[in-house]
Amino acid sequence: MSRLSLFLLLSVFPALPVLASRQDIALIEAQARAFALQGWQGAAVRLSYGQLDRRLGLPACPSPVYAWDGPSREAARGVKISCVSPKWSIRLPVRAIPSQTVVMIKRTVATGQKLVAEDLELVESRDGNVPLGAFARIEDVVGKPMARTVVPGLMLRREMLALPLVVRQGQPVRIVADNPAFNVSAQGVAMTAGSEGQSVGVRMPNGRILRGTARADGSVAIRY
Repeated sequence: MSRLSLFLLLSVFPALPVLASRQDIALIEAQARAFALQGWQGAAVRLSYGQLDRRLGLPACPSPVYAWDGPSREAARGVKISCVSPKWSIRLPVRAIPSQTVVMIKRTVATGQKLVAEDLELVESRDGNVPLGAFARIEDVVGKPMARTVVPGLMLRREMLALPLVVRQGQPVRIVADNPAFNVSAQGVAMTAGSEGQSVGVRMPNGRILRGTARADGSVAIRY
């Protein structure tokens, strides 16, 4: 192409704007996850991550900065990703879930057989909580007899154990309301029997039925 032709071509078609490069969203998300993981290293937590919108059209940043989006990692809502130039900032949601273990049946245990440590194993709870009636420590159940036969893979619960009754149906019981701000007790009648740690129903003098947890002393605790 001659110089004249090139000159005429450029005269007809004005210069096209140069498209600025876009930020790799997947890359900064991975780096933000690594930042959070390193920040919680050694802590007994499991991290749950949100996701950045892949449709974000952020201009490329040569040196993204990663920091907790809050006064501390415990109070942070996530990881803040920011850029000084070009100026932008976004947040990757991160939630730290405290690790909690539950006792699981490791091998078949027959009715009446007493549990030994080898029958059991600790498994991390999926949501960080110990379900009602479950156990968090193996030493709390070693030596306890089984109320029924259990097989591997089951979560051990109080109703599976042949524990002595501390509350009997029809007996008067003291119901205790526990709260950080107050402690109140009242008398009622047990609607169901239960061993320590089991849920029982109690009929109050006004006819209302409350549910609480049986205690070793025979009282029933409820929480407000």
